Amino acid sequence: MYAVVETAGKQMRVAAGDKVVLEGKIGVDRGEFLIDKVIAIADGENVKFGAPYIAGASVKSEIIGRGRLPKVVVLKHKAKKATKKMTGHKQHTTTLQIKEIIGG
Repeated sequence: MYAVVETAGKQMRVAAGDKVVLEGKIGVDRGEFLIDKVIAIADGENVKFGAPYIAGASVKSEIIGRGRLPKVVVLKHKAKKATKKMTGHKQHTTTLQIKEIIGG
């Protein structure tokens, strides 16, 4: 059994027992996290789609860690002007352990 969920503006396929890395921070530091934006649920040959989400369906998960991705360096350079500006960005991430898919 697997589900397609939407979190942080991105869609991903999850199944019970999966570890998923989401971009961005979630308001809760540790503990249970419920994803209620379920787009599709598949159980063998039975597939259920929402319009846009399935009512009553959710995915239970647990936050197991936070981190940051490697730095992305941005260099802005203007030709023949002797100007350069270098900046960097490290995206925050949240790691989830998927516990259970609750079908609607």
